[in-house]
Amino acid sequence: GITLEPIIRSMAFDGRAVVVGFASGDIPKIPANLLLVKNCSLTGLYWGAHAKHRPEVFGESITRVVGLWREGEISPVVGATFPLAA
Repeated sequence: GITLEPIIRSMAFDGRAVVVGFASGDIPKIPANLLLVKNCSLTGLYWGAHAKHRPEVFGESITRVVGLWREGEISPVVGATFPLAA
């Protein structure tokens, strides 16, 4: 959303960023010159298409992420929880 452009502006030369989704609902437009002058990469990742077209790679990625979580290497931040509607 609105933070993508500032993220790219703050990236180091040869940096890389991955866009996974737009939870805010805002789909930003990024000026191509930002990528050019920073010599950086911006890659999109749509999990649904990834799972459909490369299920073996998708399964491996999920297994690796869960493994990192179990080993305490990553700690997801949960900002809020909400009850499921009955």
